[in-house]
Amino acid sequence: MPELPDLEVFSKHLQKKLKGKKLKALSKAGSWKKDFLRQPLKKVYREGKELRFLFRNGHILGLHLMLHGKLVYEEKDTKPAHTVFSLQFDDGSTLSVTDWQKRARITPDPQLSEVPDALSRQFSSAYLKKLLQGSRAKVKKLLTDQHMIRGIGNAYADEILYDARISPFSIAGKIPDEASARLARSIKKVLKDAVKKIEKGHPDIIAGEVRDFMRVHQHGKEKSPGGKKIEHAEMNGRTTYYTEEQEEYT
Repeated sequence: MPELPDLEVFSKHLQKKLKGKKLKALSKAGSWKKDFLRQPLKKVYREGKELRFLFRNGHILGLHLMLHGKLVYEEKDTKPAHTVFSLQFDDGSTLSVTDWQKRARITPDPQLSEVPDALSRQFSSAYLKKLLQGSRAKVKKLLTDQHMIRGIGNAYADEILYDARISPFSIAGKIPDEASARLARSIKKVLKDAVKKIEKGHPDIIAGEVRDFMRVHQHGKEKSPGGKKIEHAEMNGRTTYYTEEQEEYT
């Protein structure tokens, strides 16, 4: 599943490709389609784990790729295998969403969330401290809970916790203030650095996951930059990567 840094880069590249184009056809049923057809696309941006397509009249299409969704852009009308839905523009170009599981979803005018995005101004050290206080949840579970913080997924939670030197098994409410502030800094740092690395190495990417620069969450990697063995464990049905360099607060 593409995570926050991937989607942030996708949105920038889609903005360059699609800005100003008018939506000619949308292969999705619904009376709401009339709000989008023949409207120029004003902006593509990211919200949490979703992409947003803002049209000039103010209406927004929300797109969640789920686990296996992918974007395919062509300068002509096309239908790649496993296409779930597509957006065709007035110049003939088409943006298709493929998903062999058919779980990728599109939402007209999605509701605004009160939960702060991990890279938003609303997400602060004070907000994180308040989330952690009194919580019995493991800190990794809290970080990936989209009802608490939007945008952080499994892989980047591991990278963030490694950077902050906090074990993913730590009880959130037991993490001291100094470590909580360090974690807040690591969230911003790791995500922003990842966006820069993906942009630099993949200047036109709109699909897939770039993970080759990750320090611990990398299949087959045996040691961390600090020379410690990378351990693996199952948490919430996903593989967690960590090392003994990370302190566990219980």
